[in-house]
Amino acid sequence: MVQEALVTICREYKSLDVTSSFSAWAYKVLDNRLLNHAEIERRRRSRIVENSPELKSVPGPSVDFELRRRLLDCLRKICTAKRRYGRALNLHAQGYGTDEICRRIEIGENTFYSLLHRGRAMLQRCLETGKIR
Repeated sequence: MVQEALVTICREYKSLDVTSSFSAWAYKVLDNRLLNHAEIERRRRSRIVENSPELKSVPGPSVDFELRRRLLDCLRKICTAKRRYGRALNLHAQGYGTDEICRRIEIGENTFYSLLHRGRAMLQRCLETGKIR
């Protein structure tokens, strides 16, 4: 806050028309920054509810470890057989955008969608049968 106040004071100093005391004005700038910060923190804390009984009754996400193991096993099989399919699936699942994935794999957008479609089909087949072909 002090640094922000000093930056404001330096920025406004040139255009300032001092009618009373410069130090009083500078102190008020710092005081306003501190009050603003305290208000922001107060609002942030009011939104956070800790140890709420409602939160304790909400179940955590359930994890199907068997499905997770099968997914990883199938992804390994796909990467072994068709590495580009596996990379497209993996990067897409991690949340990368189409442009980023295409740049990383060095392919065009249409090629990416084709790889993604075929990779998903292989993944579905693998999950159902245990084989990718």
